[in-house]
Amino acid sequence: MKINDYTEIYQVKTITLDEIINKISKNIKLIKIEAEGAEPEVLEGLTKELSKVEYITIDCGFERGVKKESTLTQCTNHLLNNNFELIDFTDIRVVCLFKNKAFK
Repeated sequence: MKINDYTEIYQVKTITLDEIINKISKNIKLIKIEAEGAEPEVLEGLTKELSKVEYITIDCGFERGVKKESTLTQCTNHLLNNNFELIDFTDIRVVCLFKNKAFK
């Protein structure tokens, strides 16, 4: 993803949400993802442990890359394909709430 207005590039060691949830070893009620346009990449790091998450809220606002695009379509498609349903949405800031259908 290309962005404007930067002066340096840093390499930062990260861990995935899968790694964190695996260490916790229990179900997660809610994850809030706000990654300034990198929400799809955050979701890529939540695959093996996704079934342990009951709710996910994502800020899908217009922050992705040079064109300042929304991540709504990518994030929604990913979660809908992984047993989540969209249960609420606000277009004020393009924020979505998803629920894992496996949780009653």
